[in-house]
Amino acid sequence: SDHYGRAYYNEYKSYLRMTAQEQMRKMLDQLMGSGRDGHPEANSTHFGDPKVCRAFMTGLCPHTLFTNTKMDLGECPKVHSEALRADFEEANKDKNYGFEKEALEILEDFLRTCERKVEAAKKRLEDQVLDEDSETRANKVHDIAEQIGQKLAKAEQLGNEGEVEESVSLLAEIEKLKVEKRQAEYATNAMLLGKI
Repeated sequence: SDHYGRAYYNEYKSYLRMTAQEQMRKMLDQLMGSGRDGHPEANSTHFGDPKVCRAFMTGLCPHTLFTNTKMDLGECPKVHSEALRADFEEANKDKNYGFEKEALEILEDFLRTCERKVEAAKKRLEDQVLDEDSETRANKVHDIAEQIGQKLAKAEQLGNEGEVEESVSLLAEIEKLKVEKRQAEYATNAMLLGKI
């Protein structure tokens, strides 16, 4: 019902921008149809013409339903005429023209397009999260490598100064850091391979 409300709101906004004469003409077209002047031949377009938007005849053209939204399709390439809609509504009382079925097919196609866009957006978001995770993991590997380098330099310095026990203790810490680094590299590579 929100879509119908939005469509009517947009129609109302365009109605307000019309001159008084245009507003009166539109109201007469809605009430009396295209033959309101007594000359139905004057308007050569019939509501069944392929140039006429059949979805608009039923009130469900996605071009008018989703204006000013992310799913705005722009202006409909087919004719939208209130007079023809009034003609259609009058004629549809006696005979079913099947326009509702066509409008439903158009809306189902539009829905599929929306679903594809949503899935693509979800995929982009997922990829973005994976990229952030892989960057975080890569930074962790880099930080561990820096710690190993700093501790190696310190262990070498301690060894040169004759403090062998402290140097050996640092070498044990370095081995633990190397194991931690290999695990972090493995996790990063596994995540990147899973992403491909």
